[in-house]
Amino acid sequence: MAKAHVRIIISMLCIILLCSGHQQSQAFSGESTFPDTNGHWGEIYIAALAERGMVNGFDDGLFRPDDSITIAEFLTIIISYKYEVPPATGGSAWFTPYIDFALSYNIIENYDVFVANYPMDRHTAARISHLSLQNLFGEDYNDDVSAAQQLRDLDECLECRPYVEQSFVGGIFTGRQDNLFQGEANLTRAEASVIVMRMIEPARRIMPLEFPDAVDETRISPEDAIRLLETEENAVLLDVRPREAHDAFRIPGSISLPLDVLLDSDVEQLFTHDSIIIIYCQTGYRSRRAQENLANLGFIAYDVGSIEQWPFAIEVN
Repeated sequence: MAKAHVRIIISMLCIILLCSGHQQSQAFSGESTFPDTNGHWGEIYIAALAERGMVNGFDDGLFRPDDSITIAEFLTIIISYKYEVPPATGGSAWFTPYIDFALSYNIIENYDVFVANYPMDRHTAARISHLSLQNLFGEDYNDDVSAAQQLRDLDECLECRPYVEQSFVGGIFTGRQDNLFQGEANLTRAEASVIVMRMIEPARRIMPLEFPDAVDETRISPEDAIRLLETEENAVLLDVRPREAHDAFRIPGSISLPLDVLLDSDVEQLFTHDSIIIIYCQTGYRSRRAQENLANLGFIAYDVGSIEQWPFAIEVN
């Protein structure tokens, strides 16, 4: 991206933000609980669970966010939020009380017991998280699961499908790249942290958008976004979340322009029509609206979606 082009845009954005009355709030200043989560996309979720005493690191002080999580570990995090489970006795494995508890509440099946200490795939995680929400949290069953049709591998496991549908339309799980759920892939410790935080704090849930059946040419993958930013001098990465969210953590090189400010601005003064505007937000809703607004004004705009699905580095203050 040309430096002069970026300087002009940043200068204009600063003027607009000041004139609109948006003040910069205090940035998130907490340090990473674990050294290997610093800058990781799941850092804020891992830190939130650690502060609650719901997750721990390993003996070396690391969290290993990209390692797979086991059924036993996942159950322990979920159950410990609402219940105190007595420790194992008589030489039993540490997780035995949690497995017994989960069985008594019909959260897992008998066959899960034999693989409780092995890596857990996303299909299993969807089943456990959905049954936990029903049987422990008392949440209702979603009647309309039509939005899950956008997952291209929804029928990969027919017995898993109801749980995938419920977890997806309920905002607990999101798909991975190319509208795939990838149920056979192992769930990582970072992904598990995000899922549990969405379970216990409904405001964090990401409800799926209703995309048309045709290929959505306005969407762009993180990989393609990086390629454009590295090769096109007029490419701009725009964060349309509230300013305080951008101040707390952001994709490196992105410019803050909250959606409400964007919608009230004379965009012609900010961008030229040869600009390539790549947009992200927290959940995908604001970025979608911003992309539609800019496209209607004749700009080249792409929606990269949620920062929570950004697989590359994140800056954290």
